[in-house]
Amino acid sequence: MKNKIDRTTRLVVSLTIFGATWYILLGAIRLWFTTFSESAYIKSILNLEHILAVSILTAVSAVTISFVRYLYAELQTYQCFNDNSSRERSESKADLSYSNIFKTIKNSFLGIVTLFGIYIFVQIFLELKSIVFFLIGFIITVLIVIVFYLGKNKLKKIIDLTEKIEKKVSPFLQLVYLLILFFTIGISISMLSINSNKQIEVSIIESQNIPIEIKLHNIHKPTVTLNIEREASPEENIQIIINSENMERSIVEVFDDSQRSFIKDNNKFYFNQSKVLNKTSLEINDFIFEGKNTIEFIVVSEEMPINKNIRIRTDIFKNGNEITITENEFTVNP
Repeated sequence: MKNKIDRTTRLVVSLTIFGATWYILLGAIRLWFTTFSESAYIKSILNLEHILAVSILTAVSAVTISFVRYLYAELQTYQCFNDNSSRERSESKADLSYSNIFKTIKNSFLGIVTLFGIYIFVQIFLELKSIVFFLIGFIITVLIVIVFYLGKNKLKKIIDLTEKIEKKVSPFLQLVYLLILFFTIGISISMLSINSNKQIEVSIIESQNIPIEIKLHNIHKPTVTLNIEREASPEENIQIIINSENMERSIVEVFDDSQRSFIKDNNKFYFNQSKVLNKTSLEINDFIFEGKNTIEFIVVSEEMPINKNIRIRTDIFKNGNEITITENEFTVNP
């Protein structure tokens, strides 16, 4: 009976801590998402804050998973058993799951410390490439020489040592998996955030001069091709190519050079607050014949795949001085 009371007390305390852990997990997810969706670094893309956000989310997620496993195993002990051996196996499984919570906390702490150590080493490596290359080459050469001169027995000891290291490392595999998963998803979020604020605006005014205004938001080095097909004279179709060099441009870039980094001039770039506008305008009344004219805009840029482009088509009808356009306002988010 006392054992049952102790298990119940442990379960209630664990549920309370799990509630707090769940709240911390939601905060870690918000921190991770905000970090990857709002900024990057111009040279290394990722920096200390990205490592920190992923590390916190990985550690909290691993601990939360351990709590869920324990709670599930502990609740299993409250069912009716046909024999004591089944009950003991269930309770033993719950006890093991409970102890794994503390092992996960310990491994998470060690994993975060190791990750930060690797990060510092990589940053120093990038800053001092020549010296580090020499040291790595020297160490590899020494290891090859040592292995070459070792006898079979000592080589077997090294293999045994490797197997022991593998056993020590295996508890961290879940953390490594979560770390890689969150990093991969985080980088994908950054790429989607960068591309999400792209926009193409085309405006054609129904007037005698038929002015056209094209605005390209956050599209890198765009090229606009304007094709005009005249139904009255199909052999005299017109093509106008407008390169980014011939467009008006305005740029807003938000940087933060107060963030510390081992890499020189590795400033933080807020892509959610930055914008680039390429703008061009022209009048096409001289290219429009009587009757039906089809106008097509093709937008490409260096950052788009070779086989990807944006096409916008509409018809313009001219009857003397009267101009009618099928659709004269376009907004596209590629």
